Amino acid sequence: MISAAAAMRPRQRIEFLEERLKEARAQIDVLVAQLRAADMPALAVAPWMATLRGQEIALIAALNAAHPRALDIYALDEALPRQDHAADRSVKGVHVAIHGVRKKLGSHVIDTVRGRGWRLSDAFAADLKALNDA
Repeated sequence: MISAAAAMRPRQRIEFLEERLKEARAQIDVLVAQLRAADMPALAVAPWMATLRGQEIALIAALNAAHPRALDIYALDEALPRQDHAADRSVKGVHVAIHGVRKKLGSHVIDTVRGRGWRLSDAFAADLKALNDA
């Protein structure tokens, strides 16, 4: 099966990908506004964020706000944006978001603190601080 983007001519493919990037940046802007509205420190928008889903960005923002403390699965579950219905909440979403971040940005981004939860690695937290200060 050929994807829609692969079946296009080069010029059409470039326009298609530019439109997808524009949509991703708009989603990032919405998420940053939601984080600010929830009094969570928003991250500066960086190009690497275009590959992340909203829940993955929210996970990074929550871990960044708590750094260097570790957050448990329930605190991270509360930080993830989704429907407010209790039936829509599942701690499996935290594991999915952590897996997504590690797959897209590398396993070095989030440290597992045995028996306590997860935290941002010191190196990645320093990178985010430098990005926000710039």
